[in-house]
Amino acid sequence: MKISVIGCGYLGAVHAAALSSLGHVVTAVDTDQDKVHQLSGGRVPFFELGLAELLAAGRHAGRRAAGTASAAAAV
Repeated sequence: MKISVIGCGYLGAVHAAALSSLGHVVTAVDTDQDKVHQLSGGRVPFFELGLAELLAAGRHAGRRAAGTASAAAAV
């Protein structure tokens, strides 16, 4: 299933990573370009135990992406 998560903060990034680990194709959207850039590069802008590994797994599987425009949201 294609899912969009609006907001890449503490809740959105974790939610997107968890959904991706379940096999969904997830696009996370946020207005903060720096946060999106960090998440796209596999870096987490805050501490959440195990999140970096979940993000990396989703990215390598091609099931996770991040963008700054609402047009990036999955349709």
